[in-house]
Amino acid sequence: MPSYCNCHLSLLPRKPRNKDILRYLVRSLTAALLGFSTTGAQALGANDGLTLNSNMTVSYHEPPQSVASWGKLMSATQIIGRLRSNTFFWRWHETDTEQQNHQIGGLGGSLILRSGRLGGWGIDIGAYVTSNPYLQVDEHDYGLLKAGRDVISRGTGESTYGVLGQANLQYQGPALSMTLGRQLYESTFTASNDTKMIPNTFDGVAMRYDLNANTGLRAAYFNQTKARGHATGHDLITVNNAAGDPWLNQDDAAAHYGLSYQRLEAAGLPVDNALVMAGIDQHLGEFTGRLDYLQVPDLFHQAALEFKGNLALSASWRWKPALKFMLQKDNQAGSIGGASARRDVSNDQPKGYTDPDNLDSFFVAARVEFEHLASGLNYRLGYSRVADQADIVAPWRGFPTAGYTRPMGQYNWTANESSWMLQLHGHLDRLVPWRGTRLSIRLSRFDRDERKGFIDRDVINVDIDQRLSERLWARLRLLRASDDGPTGYNEYRVEINRFF
Repeated sequence: MPSYCNCHLSLLPRKPRNKDILRYLVRSLTAALLGFSTTGAQALGANDGLTLNSNMTVSYHEPPQSVASWGKLMSATQIIGRLRSNTFFWRWHETDTEQQNHQIGGLGGSLILRSGRLGGWGIDIGAYVTSNPYLQVDEHDYGLLKAGRDVISRGTGESTYGVLGQANLQYQGPALSMTLGRQLYESTFTASNDTKMIPNTFDGVAMRYDLNANTGLRAAYFNQTKARGHATGHDLITVNNAAGDPWLNQDDAAAHYGLSYQRLEAAGLPVDNALVMAGIDQHLGEFTGRLDYLQVPDLFHQAALEFKGNLALSASWRWKPALKFMLQKDNQAGSIGGASARRDVSNDQPKGYTDPDNLDSFFVAARVEFEHLASGLNYRLGYSRVADQADIVAPWRGFPTAGYTRPMGQYNWTANESSWMLQLHGHLDRLVPWRGTRLSIRLSRFDRDERKGFIDRDVINVDIDQRLSERLWARLRLLRASDDGPTGYNEYRVEINRFF
């Protein structure tokens, strides 16, 4: 099985002490950039065809150049450097020994190389580093961290480390595209979710085949992942490792915690699991549809069907409806881990679950959005409902309710949960005297099943993004989560991105 590199990358100098972290990061990225520049590779600046999206992923407007020989691959290579900082403040409404107010600061960056393409083939390599040089948190307090935990590696106890997040061979033909190796993969079920310092990455192969201009087929097979906040790779579904360490295997907040190493091994099932996906998307006029399938062999299956529209209502307004249905079918996961992803349930102690040993479930989501063309603002109303059967399993950051009812940092796909969300979002260039401002305001209500141990919650989430220059972006994120129990909190995030 492939293994992710930790901090011992060849392009990095010796691991620093905290006081040397800033110098370490700048020297690491700069040295690598200069080293590759001597080969004739060209840096790709933000004003040369790069966009930072609202989810903090990067879109490249210009593909790497095609070359006629291997000797010219490096001369056509694109280099994208990125320095970034993430600062997190978390304030519980009620504190105790397990809920402590905290803050943490992260400083890091990435260096992405996209080689020239020879006969459609090329190589992408991405190195990422992260550190905690300010608002430092002691290692013995790592377990108290919430959103900011992805700045450090809880499993290894490192506050500064680097990973090889991308290392793949790519092919781009007239109809077929393929990526083999370590990669970012955006799909219905998976996402790089690059909103912190180091993105989620996947090891395996992914491909797409366009039947025509309106229809595409997709398939992927992954045998390992590396979640944010991990210095090394780990299994896609298994919680805990052989030693029972909870932070060195799948530890996403949306993981199924009943599917532990110990339970899978006792059941005679693999603890090294694969993720198999396939799908088709179809464009038809002003409508798009996609059908996606996922399988974790021996454990469970999922299928998602989604339709979206973009229709003109008048010269001033557009209407954007969307509908999503997701089905989850159990294989053996329910009998091993139970119907609840977060609680230990059984027939003797069902804790509100009608069939505690069965992971069969489904959910529906719908939204309607109106875009005001003159102002550039969008007004959205979304709804989602999970069947009163089992929780949906989604630890790969694809977020089943994203785009419908999910605000920042929330997980609203437990059994018998319904959610509403009102959202105002859009670019403010036509409304304010400066340019480059993006605004999102979300008001959400989660109605949860208290029999299953969950509490209703109201959420207010405000995001403000500002492009300060051609290569500099800043983002402020505010959230207030209120409920009738002790788990309400306020969260504040500040992110700055500088490309070179």
